[in-house]
Amino acid sequence: MKKIALDLDGTIYSGKKLISGSKKAIDLLLENEFEIYFTTNNSSQTIEEISFKLEALLNINVNKNSVITPLVMLSSYLMKNNQNIFIYGSESLKKYVSNLNYKLTKLQESKNIVIGRKDVIDKNLINEMINKIRQGSIPIALNKDLTFPSEGKELPGNGAVVKILEDDLGVSIKSLGKPDDVYSNYFLEKNIDIDYVIGDRVDTDVLFGNKINAISILVKSGINNFLPETLANRVEDNLLEAVTSIVEQS
Repeated sequence: MKKIALDLDGTIYSGKKLISGSKKAIDLLLENEFEIYFTTNNSSQTIEEISFKLEALLNINVNKNSVITPLVMLSSYLMKNNQNIFIYGSESLKKYVSNLNYKLTKLQESKNIVIGRKDVIDKNLINEMINKIRQGSIPIALNKDLTFPSEGKELPGNGAVVKILEDDLGVSIKSLGKPDDVYSNYFLEKNIDIDYVIGDRVDTDVLFGNKINAISILVKSGINNFLPETLANRVEDNLLEAVTSIVEQS
């Protein structure tokens, strides 16, 4: 059985709407017995929320174990770094960590700072985080995506905040998202041998696919990329075209 990893935002859907052809593409994969992994850097929503969204939009059953987000990596990370956790991010992210039975603290009391995404960048809080990291708190980024596609526009992503911190502090902050080692190694450690990776970002999806020795296919339905498209093995206009070409060659 062939295994395929699909990005979500900018590939299957944009905001609350399916990208044209996505439903047909997923149905085509299922009809041809592909094992689908939904691989996303979205850390503002829980795995359950993302699974429910996919089921509602695509009218399919989604195995939660097939939804791989930075929160999967975070749960392992916090087993070793679970003291005085401060969350910069959404309420869903805070609830997720709390449900893992970890106590969240105020920034001033933190030893570990988890950097997620907020709808509006909080510059005052970022400055306080910079000072706290200088005092010894350990930052961890859920991903380094500079932008986040949403219904025809690009919003600041986790990476926008991470870049401010890194530039000011002169350090590189570890990330748990695509294409970084922690995320990529998850598939290798679980012996999940992905054959194809499809996504709209060169800096995350394509590099992730290349790192795990999968065929990387860039689709042009999401963001404007700053890295060259030639890093991908193939380029297609959208998910349906990418999936159709894969199925025809299988």
